[in-house]
Amino acid sequence: MPLSEIPAQLGYMIVIYDGRCGLCHRSVRYILNHDHHDRFRFAANTSEAGRSVLARAGMSIDPPPESIVVVENGKIFTESDAVLAIAQKLGGIHRALVIGRVIPKCIRNWLYKRIARNRYRIFGQYEACQLPSPGELAKFLDHENLI
Repeated sequence: MPLSEIPAQLGYMIVIYDGRCGLCHRSVRYILNHDHHDRFRFAANTSEAGRSVLARAGMSIDPPPESIVVVENGKIFTESDAVLAIAQKLGGIHRALVIGRVIPKCIRNWLYKRIARNRYRIFGQYEACQLPSPGELAKFLDHENLI
């Protein structure tokens, strides 16, 4: 099954994140804790699954993007659009963040890029991706799940 069909067929939003970034790690933890409808799947941007998703989306894998990347129903979201797509998919009170779309995209992305450039300094970094708990493992894509 081609990767581009996975989100559409299974109804998942795939989140590709920087597994070494403290902010990204906290964001994934937050999404996991608030994903009450099992709508998300995750892959680090340096994992085989993450690199496969990025390559099939036509994105650079060396180096990986400095942005969170979201794939849903064959659509690719990056930077502030990815954050807003996640907020909308989480639903509930998180949907209030979608009002951010009234801010021009160039301003939203400028702010996103500013945080992304300084994310290791501000939020720290890990030497390797943090491992999910056994109960969360099924939410993380691995190479075998993709082919």
